[in-house]
Amino acid sequence: CASAKQRSGRAGRTRPGICLRLFTRDFHDKVMAPFDLPESASMPLDRLYLQSKQLAEKLAGQGNNMPRTAQQVIQQMLQAPDTARIAQARGANADLGSIGFDDESAGITNLGHLCLQLPIEPKLARLVWLGVLWGLAADAVVLACVLSANDPFSAPSPLFIRSEHEFV
Repeated sequence: CASAKQRSGRAGRTRPGICLRLFTRDFHDKVMAPFDLPESASMPLDRLYLQSKQLAEKLAGQGNNMPRTAQQVIQQMLQAPDTARIAQARGANADLGSIGFDDESAGITNLGHLCLQLPIEPKLARLVWLGVLWGLAADAVVLACVLSANDPFSAPSPLFIRSEHEFV
């Protein structure tokens, strides 16, 4: 609801215009939440946890007030995710092998440093890493690209599939 209002403010900013919304007023009033959830509540935290771990390691020698663990870094966000989700992300990174073990004191592994360098999710970075180790780098990169793309054959959300008469 809030993002729909923000978008309507953009119409007519540089020249006269109107905002057309592709949803019904009933959908707007009954289904849409007043504000969007923060991105930290809806996105996977695996990569964010690894980036926070790297930042915590860099900040460790900077002073007493600095966060010393990835969890402390993440909890300083304006809308921090639940600690259970942070622990789940730490466990996922440990299972993947990007950190040494499932604890805040674990260090970032070589695979973890590779995950931080590549602009893809950690699971796909591991796929590329294994492909390089097995001599199949090109195939692994192609496979990672295919797996990172959205499925072009998937159907739209049932929330938006309605009868035609609601929009006419």
